[in-house]
Amino acid sequence: MKRNPFITAVAAITLSLAASVQQANAQDGFVDFDQIDLLSELNTVVDVRIGGWLLEFARDAAIESGEEDLEVLSGVDSIRVRVYELGDIDPRDVADAAELIRSDLLRDQWEDMAVVRDRHDKAYIMVKGNRDNLSGITVMAISNDDEAVFVNISGRLNSRQVAKILADNDLMGTHLDLDVDF
Repeated sequence: MKRNPFITAVAAITLSLAASVQQANAQDGFVDFDQIDLLSELNTVVDVRIGGWLLEFARDAAIESGEEDLEVLSGVDSIRVRVYELGDIDPRDVADAAELIRSDLLRDQWEDMAVVRDRHDKAYIMVKGNRDNLSGITVMAISNDDEAVFVNISGRLNSRQVAKILADNDLMGTHLDLDVDF
């Protein structure tokens, strides 16, 4: 399967944001993509669900191996990543579904961090929380190249760490230079 650089960059940024976690217990940042009818019709090519004891295991392994960066996993309640092949489904229909999800999240006090709407790609990066802590990050990215990525990270994320990650990747400016290998 050919990887779209736009989708790959959005997924990499989102997973980088997961590394900014501080403390756990914030399920109000959870978004259940299983409840979206249109997504159930799509071919799921990647389905990552990490939570509970598996996150604890990863944190403990990181501590034992000296990987301090991974120690921050203690604050994540769940990480969900779904990559869909759109097949015969029109990408505009998936983008419309993402826009409806976005509207629902905005009503539930989520905020837009970034919105991209160009001719070929649509992406929404949304956060829920306050100035000091985020309880969730959700990314929905749809490409006309027949692929969509939906990511949700819930837990207790430090807003300053998220800002630092964004600044380190120069996302507040006009330049984004990420090398991602899968």
